[in-house]
Amino acid sequence: MSQIIEIPQDLYIRLGNHAKVFETPAQVIERLLGHYENKNIVGNKPLKSLNKKGKKDITKYTFNHNTYGKGRLVHAIIKSYINDNNPSLEKLSELFPKHLQGSIGVFNKITFIQQKYAHKDLKRHYVKPDELLVLNDGTTIAICDQWGIGNIDLFINQAISLGYQINRNT
Repeated sequence: MSQIIEIPQDLYIRLGNHAKVFETPAQVIERLLGHYENKNIVGNKPLKSLNKKGKKDITKYTFNHNTYGKGRLVHAIIKSYINDNNPSLEKLSELFPKHLQGSIGVFNKITFIQQKYAHKDLKRHYVKPDELLVLNDGTTIAICDQWGIGNIDLFINQAISLGYQINRNT
């Protein structure tokens, strides 16, 4: 049962300052309560496999009847979006902005990755030939593989807002 809560305008503005892209006021409140209660939230569900000292979060997700870890989930969703919509680099960047991942970004042009990580073994992206994705203008991109409990929920919320169904496996 939903309840209507009236709050003063200044409190609503403060709440808005904590909102992330495409979050409703209820989602912001839920996330803040989760933080206060020391829980990490994906959708409406707290994560059970939190990254505790010395333990890696190995939460798996189901998308299109397949099970993925965090990085492979992001790759599968972006690949699906490209296959279904044939977007330009600009449109893809608009829908999956850099801040969803953090400093590396959700994806980058392969030419940028080759230049930036030329002398490093760790490329921080899926760069094998069969992992690269080609956009409608011929631009080749690689999806970032650096995902954890601190940033995957932003990406998942964005993907859900675009109509994708993602389930966290328990």
